[in-house]
Amino acid sequence: MLEICLPASTRKWYVLRTKPRKERLVASQLRLRDVVVYFPTYRRAKNGRRSTRESAFFPGYVFVHVNLDQIGSSALSWIPGLHGLVQFGQRPAAIAEHLMANLRARLAVVQRAGGRAFAGLEKGDAVRVTRGPFSGYKALFDARLPGHKRVRVLLALLRGGALGRGRCLPLELDAGDIEKRRRRRRGRRRH
Repeated sequence: MLEICLPASTRKWYVLRTKPRKERLVASQLRLRDVVVYFPTYRRAKNGRRSTRESAFFPGYVFVHVNLDQIGSSALSWIPGLHGLVQFGQRPAAIAEHLMANLRARLAVVQRAGGRAFAGLEKGDAVRVTRGPFSGYKALFDARLPGHKRVRVLLALLRGGALGRGRCLPLELDAGDIEKRRRRRRGRRRH
């Protein structure tokens, strides 16, 4: 057993870096060793299908609550699928308890709101339709709808209707069928 019954005050939160898509394996291996693990996930659509799969919210990372002085950092390095502790120099990076509490609270809000599809979307944000008959069209995010991950966007069908000018068509879609548009950086392109 890696974790002995210790007061919570002697333990700290650390981040472990995993091999690609091995977060679940590492988390289960740590739990078998009685280590407190935080591994947030979300549900996402699989390649345009209606079925969903569970994915890591932080791909390649898992959070652990341990006393490194008690167990030693080398005890965490011999777990299948694990690269090791996130470190700055030779020192493991500890995360403050209040930051972990804020992270957990924020992720709980995102999950209640409908998952990662809604993270960072507010009314009026520019989005792009990625699937369906309107794929490629630009729109404005309008609202989350009742039901499982449904949204309403305002679709600009005519050039004059882009971003609030002219008339827009309200359209109800699955949240997985839109993505937030990123602002392009202006300036010269580097080759």
